[in-house]
Amino acid sequence: SPASPSSSSSSPPTWSPGGAGGGSAAREARHVPLNSRGDAVAIDNEYFLGALVMMHRPPDDKSTCIYHDYFSTRSRRWELRLQGKFRQPPLGQLFVGCVLKDLDYAEPLSSFTSWLWSLSLAPLERLVGAQLHFTLGDRGEGADRPGGEAAELAQIVGGLSAFDQVVVTS
Repeated sequence: SPASPSSSSSSPPTWSPGGAGGGSAAREARHVPLNSRGDAVAIDNEYFLGALVMMHRPPDDKSTCIYHDYFSTRSRRWELRLQGKFRQPPLGQLFVGCVLKDLDYAEPLSSFTSWLWSLSLAPLERLVGAQLHFTLGDRGEGADRPGGEAAELAQIVGGLSAFDQVVVTS
């Protein structure tokens, strides 16, 4: 069963069930293939129905890539395309980004690791031109919360302004 986002509209998501520490809830990572030939990754849950495609520029002009012509006129190295529809109108603010469900949250991180990760946030915010929320999530004892309370997962998310383009249709 899909995880459900918390109802908070002013902060990035926490996720349930089972908390970030492993709990009994099954976690499913999905591979998103690069430059697949029409094999988009399907997204189908109670909130959204759609598909995701990851396009990446070839490392050099000699490499074959189905998107070679597309990238030949652009400077970007990659593009992520998401197309779909909401099954119900979203409530609150929408966030886009990456939530890492499949990490070992039982192991606490060292302060050096946390500090090293935090160095990447400011340059990334300048790159995308938007404020981002970054966390390595609740770790160690903080990841296993009693009573099924949601623990924060590792994530980097931002508002819709983090997207290069947003096309809304009816």
